[in-house]
Amino acid sequence: MQDPLATLFTVPSDWNFEDPACEGVNYICWPTMVASSIETYRPADGGIPGFGNALLVTTLKGGRCSGCR
Repeated sequence: MQDPLATLFTVPSDWNFEDPACEGVNYICWPTMVASSIETYRPADGGIPGFGNALLVTTLKGGRCSGCR
């Protein structure tokens, strides 16, 4: 087995994944994000205002898209 190149929001091995606040839907409370794809965003003419060169990361959890500049 090979260690991952990087991880996002990884928690300690003693993390309690069965928080009562999750009401039985425990995967919602898992803080680890699984990236499904990564894309660079370099705006052409116009682009998204205020959103310059960025790294966009879509996730498998909740269909979120995170941006890093």
